[in-house]
Amino acid sequence: MELLTPVVVEHAIDVADAHSADELKANLAPFFAAFPDLRDTIDQIITINYVVARVTQFGMQCGDVLGIPATGRHATWILFGIWRIECSRIADDWVAFDGLAFFDGIGVLEWPPVHGVVASPAAG
Repeated sequence: MELLTPVVVEHAIDVADAHSADELKANLAPFFAAFPDLRDTIDQIITINYVVARVTQFGMQCGDVLGIPATGRHATWILFGIWRIECSRIADDWVAFDGLAFFDGIGVLEWPPVHGVVASPAAG
């Protein structure tokens, strides 16, 4: 079953907006290729003509994503999404994710030492 309308609009903050199902799939393909074991846990959901969800995503970065070579590290991050539904399909897509947790999880952030100790928020 196709989840997207043919003219779905992705209102993106990290890639160019998509104005069709094919463009949205092309925007997402590198991410899914980089995290082949990606899993989602939907924490909350509210529906009327919109679906609003807080989603916990986790997976191992096995390929390049956002210009970052594969790190082989597991990461966990949260995203918030709003999807407008039209005829049982997604017609508009707004998603924002916790980039700090994402980039720290794949190991590309360097944290300054605090009182001489180098640490990462994800290390706790």
